[in-house]
Amino acid sequence: MLVLSVVNMLEEAASSDNVEYLGGNISDLDNLFDPANLACLNEFADALCFLAFHPTADRALADYVRSGTLPDDSGPRTLVMFTLDQPVPGAVRVGSDSMRVWAEITAGVHPAYEAVRALYAGQPAPPLPGLVLFDDLAHGERTIYLPLASLTSEQDVRAHLRQVFSLVDHVVAGAKPGRFLDDLGYALRKHGLAFHRTGRTPVREWLLRVVQLARKHRGDVVSVIGLLK
Repeated sequence: MLVLSVVNMLEEAASSDNVEYLGGNISDLDNLFDPANLACLNEFADALCFLAFHPTADRALADYVRSGTLPDDSGPRTLVMFTLDQPVPGAVRVGSDSMRVWAEITAGVHPAYEAVRALYAGQPAPPLPGLVLFDDLAHGERTIYLPLASLTSEQDVRAHLRQVFSLVDHVVAGAKPGRFLDDLGYALRKHGLAFHRTGRTPVREWLLRVVQLARKHRGDVVSVIGLLK
């Protein structure tokens, strides 16, 4: 499975929009995270999510990601992001030997775990690991969080996420502007899938924090390439 840095995707979006940067190198995250540039990610997918897991503590999820079926499971409408424990200057293959560097980082300070807790500032955070779903990187303030701690095997994770991604694909295809999360919450409830709604944290600010946390540990936030439109 090939992955690409989300920052690189934003760089590509900025370049295609004829945004000029000194020396041609786009290194200013403030510019990359401009709302107009973030909105360009909607060209890649209609729904976006972040898979938060620890490579050792959440072995079932890590094994699932390493297995390489995530692009097929999520489909062409959904952009799935997660943290990777290495810099990603270009396309990088994730396989059975990947995600070993951060294995010794405790769950309390792992970038993905810190990212989820940041969504619940001043509130008790839900059980980890989990999947964060949102629909607007540029202006959104709400997300839906699905806890995944009850899944104990790679096969359980795959079956559960296939069901979730199928619902996401169905809902996003028919949702009116601004209604995706409400319609998705209804669909999840209807199918008996547990979820939590997060507080009002600007998604733009939150994603920037996730990138900064990953880079602090010499890693990156990536998305699988196979799902891009």
